Amino acid sequence: MKKSSILIVRNKKNEILLLKRGSQTDWRPNCFAYPGGKVDQGEAYERAAVRELMEETNLVVKKMRFIGLLNVKQRFFLVTEYEGVVDLEKASHGFEHTEHKWVSPEELHAMENVAPEAIYGYNLINRGYAFVF
Repeated sequence: MKKSSILIVRNKKNEILLLKRGSQTDWRPNCFAYPGGKVDQGEAYERAAVRELMEETNLVVKKMRFIGLLNVKQRFFLVTEYEGVVDLEKASHGFEHTEHKWVSPEELHAMENVAPEAIYGYNLINRGYAFVF
């Protein structure tokens, strides 16, 4: 399993950003998931999170905090302040996704084609779970 950083981006309306994975991706094709990705060798999880968000969405992180673990190598970060608008065409890795959407917590839980990690990650911020393996 590779090290990865996963970002939960929340806007001022308390909506969560989801990206729909392309049909040709290895991980969760055609599912909605959070932005995120692999931590490069020698890179800190936090730096990878900032880089991945920019590469996938064209958003710049202004305020972010660690919120918990999916497992020993995958870390969740909550982004509460960012600059810019999501633009998959301008993002260098936007091609990995076919669309984006901002969803309420209720919509997130009602979605059928959402990665299970998205529900788990939301529960970290909603219920305050910090270190779950």
